[in-house]
Parts: sequence; structure tokens; C-alpha cells
Amino acid sequence: MLTQKQFNLLYVLKKFKNKKFNQRELAAHSGMSLGSVNAELKDMIEQGLITIDGSYKPTKKGLAKLKPYKVDNAIILAAGFSSRFAPISYELPKGKLEVKGEILIERQIKQLINAGIKEIYLVLGYLKEEFFYLEDMFKEVTLLFNEDYAQYNNISSILVARKHLKNTYICSSDNYFIDNPFESHVYQAYYSCVYHKGPTDEYMVHTVARDRIGSVDYGGRDGYIMLGEAYWTPEFSEPFLSLVDEDWKHEETRHMLWEDVYINHIDELDLYMKDASEYSVWEFDSIDDVKALDPNFVLNSDSEVFRNICKALDCKPGDINGFLPINKGLTNRSFSFYVHGRRYVYRHPGYGTDTYINRRREKAANEAASKLGIDQSYFMMSKKKGWKIAHFEDNFRELDYRNFDDLDLLFEKVFAYQKHKPKKLSQMKYMEEGKNLLRILRQQGRMDESGFLKLEKKAHKLYKEMLKDGYKDVFCHHDLYAPNLMISLDTGELSIIDWEYAGMDDPASDFATLMTNGEYTLAEAQAVLDRYYNINPKDKPRDFAHYIGAIGINSYFWFIWAIYKEMLGNPLGTLQYYYYSSAKKFISLALALYKHAKDEGEVVKNIVDEHIAKEQGEASAGDELEKSEDKPLDEEELVRVESMQNENDQFDAEQDASQN
Repeated sequence: MLTQKQFNLLYVLKKFKNKKFNQRELAAHSGMSLGSVNAELKDMIEQGLITIDGSYKPTKKGLAKLKPYKVDNAIILAAGFSSRFAPISYELPKGKLEVKGEILIERQIKQLINAGIKEIYLVLGYLKEEFFYLEDMFKEVTLLFNEDYAQYNNISSILVARKHLKNTYICSSDNYFIDNPFESHVYQAYYSCVYHKGPTDEYMVHTVARDRIGSVDYGGRDGYIMLGEAYWTPEFSEPFLSLVDEDWKHEETRHMLWEDVYINHIDELDLYMKDASEYSVWEFDSIDDVKALDPNFVLNSDSEVFRNICKALDCKPGDINGFLPINKGLTNRSFSFYVHGRRYVYRHPGYGTDTYINRRREKAANEAASKLGIDQSYFMMSKKKGWKIAHFEDNFRELDYRNFDDLDLLFEKVFAYQKHKPKKLSQMKYMEEGKNLLRILRQQGRMDESGFLKLEKKAHKLYKEMLKDGYKDVFCHHDLYAPNLMISLDTGELSIIDWEYAGMDDPASDFATLMTNGEYTLAEAQAVLDRYYNINPKDKPRDFAHYIGAIGINSYFWFIWAIYKEMLGNPLGTLQYYYYSSAKKFISLALALYKHAKDEGEVVKNIVDEHIAKEQGEASAGDELEKSEDKPLDEEELVRVESMQNENDQFDAEQDASQN
């Protein structure tokens, strides 16, 4: 094994094999002092690593000693969506950006090839087809595909490329290197770092002996930050992958950057700092970052989003600035921006939304809501492509689901738009939309589990019963979700936004979607029905059953929708399970209520009271278990909990039997 100084000198002598060096020139090229160069050359001549004739040429032995340090390949990570780079990332992956007349990833590939790297792997995911041409453009390039890119972070991309890890550069497709940082031989595993003056939220490194990274802080000021390429040797990658394989069993690890896994095991993994300040690396997290290097970037971008904004607001690309992603939506991608000092929001349709969202219907609903003064943010929308521009509201709060003052504001608006009949507004029925999504899912072999088939059968049985009630369709929003319910802090006025699921439907649908999104209990739902609809289980048992059934049908649709979103690579985690549980609970309850709803209001009330008591008992038991989660249950407590669970199971079984 060579020492760092021996490696430095041998590599310079090999790299510039046709140049005759004196010791002063060797010192300049190797970054060593003249005295160190003199001492090392004498020692290397004695070891037979360089010639003894004064020409300082590497011998065969010297070249053999240098061979283990040869770079084998490079892996460029290019799978991610880069949400902070809105709106360009809606149309192009960041690696395809044109900066100062060059495509980022093409420039980086050329720099690797110029350094002698002839084996380059691109790990692709989001808009992968945008990179396919590179395999034809560069014979050195091989494409790899990360199918989990939308679910997990770059650890999943590393695992896709794991069999190619040797002496390997790990690169990011969105880096721009002013000077080529790559070499054909590298001494040890490192992470490129640059000195940053002032505060930063980047990873800040602290080194120990020989520039080994000893610790990393998440943010800091006036120090070296991780920025640019990394280099892995087998001595680093093999233990790293073993740790990842163990950590991969835990869901939270899969959402981490590889850097986070490294930091968590920093004492077990040797990684060194390489001072990269001299070759000036740029990393682009936002459009403003690119504009700092290339002021003409926006003007030269062939972006449909920019064209849409310019046409709608009668402005030029250079007038658009202050881009900021908005991450609250579950369906689409949105960002805010400024034009002439005024702030707007641009909504870009999410992938796959054309399957279940009718944009013509949405536009009709949005225009109607705007005219009624219910959505004060709406500006314009394309019914063909689904993009929308709205005024940005920055001094507001979201509706509090359990604040009756807020609900008073909401239901005043709900009842106002439900009295209105917008022109050209077609039906949007949860059960029909659910059938469409189920058809697609079943083509992919999903949703045939016995548990879901049982729920599906009950949902259809309930829906047929609800249709007998003869409720006439009204204008419905269908997505009364807190982020869509904005209360102005200046005026106290409530505005309802995002009408993409809107359509003509059963008037209970908007009550139901509020209950589902707010995760209301039966007791809370009963209180809302009593206050705003004058419906209670004793006096209006069938109406009560109808509205409770609407919660079940609503949750049933959103569960199917959540599975569809997961199929598209956008899992909703525990929210998916909540929709399933809510559908199961309220569909079963509604069927039980309908059985006695014709003329037995007292029986319906008793069923509701029993269910509420059960609900409250479960909540109380849950609170007790949460308080004592670190304390083992004694025998008496175990018997009590087991008894309660058996009673709950028996209650569900009795309900199922009574409905068959």
C-alpha cells in the first residue's frame, strides 16, 4: 500500500508521463512542500518505484503499486423528482437543465470521460425517458432503473447500482463543475467539500486526523459543507452496504439520503474530506440558484409552464421570480411565484390524475364558486391541460375541524353553493369513480383480497339502499379538507379552494368528505348532523342512516384512490389504512341503521348510542395503553384488554350476521 505522498507523486508522474519534471514543479502539481518531495523521491527510488536516472518516471513496480487506486467507474444518481426545483422539474428532470449552453448531465459525463472513466451508470426514475438518448450519445453510458424512486430516497438508487460498486465515483446529475474534478486514480474514499462563509442549512463537516470526517452537523456557519461528488472504495462500500441491508428493514431508513445513513454510522465508516473549493462546484436547489450562475437561464428555458404564466398574466419570462414549492396537496404539484410584485400560485396536474379528474367539470365548478364569492383566489384554468393559476393568500389559517365557529362559516358556504346549479357541471359520483379506479387496479392484479371483496359487496349493498332515499343531486365540492378551507386573518372570511373533485352529487357527500378528512368520531358526526342538518337518529332515523352511510361510501372511495396513488408511486402511508378502517366502520353501521330505520327510531338511537359507547371505550383504552406503553401489563389488565377485544369482535360479527 502506498502512502498518500507516494501516491500523489506517482499519480502526477503517470498523468503527465511525457513531461519532464523538476522537484519544484512536482511540488506545485502534487500539493506537497519542496522538502517533502525531495525526501519522498529519494525513498521511492530506493523502493524501485521510480527510475534512478533523474527523469522520475514510474517503474513497472511503481505502476503496479498505483493500479489498485485506479477508478473503475462512476454512478450518477438521476432518479429523483426535485420538488424544490418547481416548476421546471414538472417538465424536465434536473439533470436535463441547460445551463450556460450545456445540458448538466451531458457536461458531467464528458468530464468523467475526459478523466479516463469509461464505465458510467445512470440510475433513472422520474421522467426516465428523458435520458434514454444518452446511451446512444455515449458508448460509456449504461442505464439502470430505480422503480422505488417516488417512495424512497437515494438509498434505493444506491441499491439498484450496488453490484457495480468498486472504486466508484458517486455523482449527482444536478451538479455543475466549473473545472473538472474527476481523476483516473484516487487514493481514498472521500466526500467533496467546499468552504462556506456565513450560515447554512447544508451538511457541515468537522475533520479529525488526516482529514477524516469525524462528525457532521445539520447546518451551521463558517465551515466546510458537503457539496459535489463522493468517491467510494470497496473498503467503504462493503461495510456501508452491510449496514444499509440491516437498516433497510426499518421503513424510516428507506426515506433517508445515503449521507444520513453514513452520518448515523460515522464511527464505523472511513470517509475523508476533499477540499473542492478550487474547482468551484454548483448545486442547484432552486431556479434562483441557477440564475445566480446563468442570469439568462429563465429566458432561454423552453418551458410550457413559463409560457402559460406569460400568456395568462401578460408578462415576460424575466418578470417571473420568487419560486417556492407548495407541498400540502395530495393530488397535484403547486408552487408560488411573483409577477410585478404580486404573488400567485400555479397548480400543475399530478401524474395519473386524468384517470379520475374531469378538468372541464373542475373549471365549470371553479368559475361558479368564484362568481358566488366562495373561492376568492381563483384566477384562471386550462380545461384541456388542467393547469391553474390562483391568487396567493398569505394571511390566513386553515379551518379547525372541531371549532364550531369555523364550522358555522363553512356550512354557510356549503349551503349557499348547494342551492346553486352551475351550467355544464356534470355528475361526480364516488361509487362510479371508484369503479373506474378499481377496473384499472384489477388490471394490475390488485384489490382481489377477500377482505376488500367483502367490503366492496357491503358498499354496493349500502349504496343501493341510499339511492332509495331519493335525494336530488346538488353542487358538491367533494374535498372539504382543511388545507382547502382558508380563513382570512384580516377579514375572518372563509374561502373554499381546489374544486377538482367537484360535481353534482348527493347533498350528503360534502358532509361525508368533511367527516372523513377530519377523522370525526360517530359522536362528533352526530353533533354536526344535529347542529347543521337538524337530523338525529331518533326523529329522522333514515336520514341519519343516509348521512352516516355517505361517510362510509366516501371513505371507501378514498381508500381505492389511495391504493391507486400507491400504484403510481405516491403512497399515503397510514392515511390509506384510516380510509379503509373508516369505510369498514361506517358502512357496517349504516347497514345496521337502515335495517331499523323505517319505523324504529328508538332502536336506531340505541344502536348509535351503543356504537358511541364502544368508540369511547376504545379511545379510553388507547389512552391508557399509550400512557403505559413502556410498562408491561399485569395479568388482570391483560384479561381486561382481551375481554374488550373479544366483545368488539363479537359486536362486528353480530352486525354482519344481521345484515345477511
